Amino acid sequence: MRKLKLTPLIISLMLLLATFGLAVPNINVSVQGLGWGAGPVQSPATEGGVTFHFATLTQVDYSLVHVSRSLPAYTAIIVKIYDSRGNIVALGNTTLQASLPAGEDVRVNVSFTWNRFSNVTVVIKSPNFTTSFSGPISLKIQAVGEGVWVGSLRRPINITEQSGTDLYNYTVRIVLGGQYTNAYFTDLNGNPLYYWYVYDGSFTIFWVKIPYLSANSKTTIFLHYGGSVNPYLSYMNPAKVFLFFDDFTGTYLDTSKWNIYGTPTVSGGILSLQGYRAQGRNIRGQATWIWTVNTFPVSYVIEMNTSLADADLRIAQNYGYAVGPFFLWYINSTGDGYGEGIGIYYSLPVIGLLQINVNNGSGTWTITAWNLYTMGTWSIISIVVDRGNIQTYQDGNPISTYTVPSLEDGSIGLGQATGGPSQYDWILVRKYVDPEPAVSIGWVYADLVFRP
Repeated sequence: MRKLKLTPLIISLMLLLATFGLAVPNINVSVQGLGWGAGPVQSPATEGGVTFHFATLTQVDYSLVHVSRSLPAYTAIIVKIYDSRGNIVALGNTTLQASLPAGEDVRVNVSFTWNRFSNVTVVIKSPNFTTSFSGPISLKIQAVGEGVWVGSLRRPINITEQSGTDLYNYTVRIVLGGQYTNAYFTDLNGNPLYYWYVYDGSFTIFWVKIPYLSANSKTTIFLHYGGSVNPYLSYMNPAKVFLFFDDFTGTYLDTSKWNIYGTPTVSGGILSLQGYRAQGRNIRGQATWIWTVNTFPVSYVIEMNTSLADADLRIAQNYGYAVGPFFLWYINSTGDGYGEGIGIYYSLPVIGLLQINVNNGSGTWTITAWNLYTMGTWSIISIVVDRGNIQTYQDGNPISTYTVPSLEDGSIGLGQATGGPSQYDWILVRKYVDPEPAVSIGWVYADLVFRP
């Protein structure tokens, strides 16, 4: 119906125009030329890197950035640190006041705790613009680039020989804050090195075997970590790193490694040693100790992760004293050994020099000091055996010192006379020289690839 109503109106208009003889005029319109233009955004650099400086073992206080091309004055550089959830945990920026030659570092202050690090990007904004012509218009495009982390980190570690002795296949101990995934080590030439490590929730301890280090010389090795894969996983091999190692896998003590007295138990990767215990008016059970089949050339270091259990208090009160856990630093070919016994004198916690024959259990315990060990909690015990000089440590803190007749090659052992059980997660023996090689840790370096 609407279409039929409009038709007469259109016809009427057409007739009106014909009647008056109106002509359609020529209209001149000025139209602006419209077109399009496109040009690529270009990064001021193609590759580079960022190095993190540590104020402490765990705290980063600034970074150094370098790129593959020279940057002009007034270039802005922004460093962003992300955690595992993609949140920015630290942000730093600086603006160049003068041109920066290719490969030279510029400092960007950025502060964060290293265990929060998961990713890093570096944004570079140059003051320069490029002009792109395409069609009837031109575009001015700022040179901007984003440096993307390639996913792995490396850290130089400088090792200096200090004893004046040529070292062959020497294991160096390195302590770093934080955790290191897919870690491995290489030498200056990129060759992989044998290593092993443990992480205690705050710190990582690495042991790395250095094939050769000449007297009073210095070398640099590199810790690589953080990548998606570890290309040298087979080099994480404690059997290749230490003179002796056991982490107590399986359900029985490995008798190819240990001699046994008593009834040690192994379960879930943990060795347990139980001693005599008071039960009513009686004493039940028996003392337990183990010692290595192999002997080791002095000097050496014994290290173990252990939770020490006290001696039996009731036995100490009844008999005047009781030895609990003990470490045998040295056992000769006839079974006579020296060690440290941790025990109770009546009700007082004490330690002392233990001399014992592992074949028959006869021996003496000479109390020398109060017990400074923290009992009943997991810790790393280190025992330095340097001929006749013995020094013990718990989590790096010095505990006791002993001097015994100069020792020769011998075995080592662990035991529990009363109380317990003391537990052991792993134990190792490595070479020792006095002083040990000095270790200095370099900065963490991250490779970057810039886009676009």
